[in-house]
Amino acid sequence: MAWFHGGGFVTGGLATHSRVAGRIAYALGRTVALVGYRLAPEHPFPAAFDDARRGAQRLSDRGPLILGGDSAGANLALGVSHLGLAEVPALLLAYPFLDLSMGWSPETRAAFPEDWARLDAYRRLYLAGADPDDPRASPASLGAPPVARVALALADRDPLAEEARAFAADARRAGVEVFEHIHPRTRHGFLLRDDPPSAVDRLLTDFAAILATRDSEPRTAGTATEGHHE
Repeated sequence: MAWFHGGGFVTGGLATHSRVAGRIAYALGRTVALVGYRLAPEHPFPAAFDDARRGAQRLSDRGPLILGGDSAGANLALGVSHLGLAEVPALLLAYPFLDLSMGWSPETRAAFPEDWARLDAYRRLYLAGADPDDPRASPASLGAPPVARVALALADRDPLAEEARAFAADARRAGVEVFEHIHPRTRHGFLLRDDPPSAVDRLLTDFAAILATRDSEPRTAGTATEGHHE
């Protein structure tokens, strides 16, 4: 399994997400490779996508590859799933940031002004003037991913849940089996903050149960990989 870390394409990395990857590996009983990528503003779009693609290419040589990520990392996981690099039986996405055009409804924007400002700042640093509708930046525009199953873990106090639910509806209409759980009393990034712990436990339990229905082949502990070469 490849896990792409979150951080708005500006922050985060192997250091901030190594504990997350370890917990996922333990809960799922699988090898988890934490894929690093270059960050904006020093390395704007499409650097993160290109590095994620290269990291996934290396891992796909070993066979079927589950893709997952949180926030911006979920964006990269979804984008990479469309490349046809390997058999991808499932996507595991935590509070994904899938649409960098940020076409929020007026109600959502008014309800989450601080989130709007923060995410808008991140996406501007990453895009650096590039088209937000480019599918490498906004992979939800590509339609349903070519996978059998998608697991979505959403925060109920996260404005991005709106676009994630729209993506889930599109995927279901295309025949993808979608498992969607909205975690109560949580905000964007709760996996990294472990807040509340019960939500993180539920997220990992859900992911493990979904994968257990696919196969029972035993896997081992986590590893880390950089998706780019400096």
